[in-house]
Amino acid sequence: MTAVKDSAMTFTQEGPNVRVIAGRLNFLFTQSEHAVISAAYARHVVQGRAHFAQRLGGDVLEPALAALVEAVAREATLHWMYFYVVNRLAIEITAADWEHPQTRRIICRSVEEKVKPCSAEAAALSARLMGLSVADYQRWRRADEEYVERR
Repeated sequence: MTAVKDSAMTFTQEGPNVRVIAGRLNFLFTQSEHAVISAAYARHVVQGRAHFAQRLGGDVLEPALAALVEAVAREATLHWMYFYVVNRLAIEITAADWEHPQTRRIICRSVEEKVKPCSAEAAALSARLMGLSVADYQRWRRADEEYVERR
């Protein structure tokens, strides 16, 4: 078992698998090599950061917004990498993945960890990160909550 620390993340080779731990996140990439997983993460998290930072006004963000973009990009990147690995597909995060309802749920969770949940500030920030108006965000959120409750 070899652990490699990368800023706020730890990549650990556990036999034929790689475990990535970042705060509350814990992903086990089965039948994977550390070099492949860390390289895929490094490539795709940059795309995620750029995607979400652009929605908040560009590359230069105040520290709190930069930390939020980092949290969203980290979790969304790891989520989609896991999806591709579990389904035995090449890790290739697309623009559609950044817009997917699961990514939107990640945005909501990350925002609500930083600001008061269900507040106007949380709605406005989530809407911006999703590229929606607040009204469209609120409609999406209601529909998503109904969908989750029906499952």
